[in-house]
Amino acid sequence: MMRLFFLSLVILSYVVGTASRNRVWSNDVTLWNDCIEKNKAKARYKARPYRIYADSLKRENNFDNAIKFYREAMKFDPKSPLTYNNLGVILETQGSLTQAELLYRQALTIWPYYPDALNNLGNIFMKRGVLDQAIDYFTLAVKLKQDPDYCYNLGSAYQRKEQWDKAIIWIQEALKLKDDLEYAHNNLGVSYWRKGLYEQALAEFRRALEIKPDFFDAHANLGLLYYSGYKDNTQALFHLTRALTIAPAHPQAGMIKGVVEEIQRKGQRVAFSYQRDKKSGQRSAFSLTIEKDTV
Repeated sequence: MMRLFFLSLVILSYVVGTASRNRVWSNDVTLWNDCIEKNKAKARYKARPYRIYADSLKRENNFDNAIKFYREAMKFDPKSPLTYNNLGVILETQGSLTQAELLYRQALTIWPYYPDALNNLGNIFMKRGVLDQAIDYFTLAVKLKQDPDYCYNLGSAYQRKEQWDKAIIWIQEALKLKDDLEYAHNNLGVSYWRKGLYEQALAEFRRALEIKPDFFDAHANLGLLYYSGYKDNTQALFHLTRALTIAPAHPQAGMIKGVVEEIQRKGQRVAFSYQRDKKSGQRSAFSLTIEKDTV
């Protein structure tokens, strides 16, 4: 370190300049803010740094400022489908589904074969429970681009319709493209379970836990499968208790506590099934039936 004192002033000034540049570009947000400031005289190039700066803000969940800069980008380039799509993603995240849908459709007006916008429209209809339209949009997106998210979303839509074979096909396609999606392995396990394929379901839940050992859903599903399918109370209690340790305030924690308590009581068993919200189709909870064993 001491030899730095013997550098010439020219080299020293270079080092200082580099240090300043590193400070300015220490993350995406500061990098693209710097670009915006330096491009004020070049109107035709303004839109891109504004959009990329907004993308950086979005990744940091700084949504209010991201919205501001996406709208600034639109002023300079009103025909960028990417800007409309990315702004739509933020508004969808904030729950403004109608505004998000309009932005996705605007993106598709500019670029009718934009797979991200088609996929995102599918998500809008999934959230509304309009599953057939969601499937239509996901299918179009998949035809245009083999993307694991698109395939997974299509499989999830079929799962919501309880079309287990199609759900399995498309979730498997997603995992062929990207195998380390713990949520996809978990949902594939659910589809296998609903078809009575316990061994395949067990393997998928275990794979999900290999990827993410503290995954609440996979531990919960494993525990319930061991209890109901394999009558293995030891494994059931291990995974159900682990799930409660991971997320004691999870919306389904109360249900799991009930199962844990009941399977410890002699002479009783627990029958359970998923309940779904009639409007959205979302899986909401389990129904429990406690029955006395008869001799």
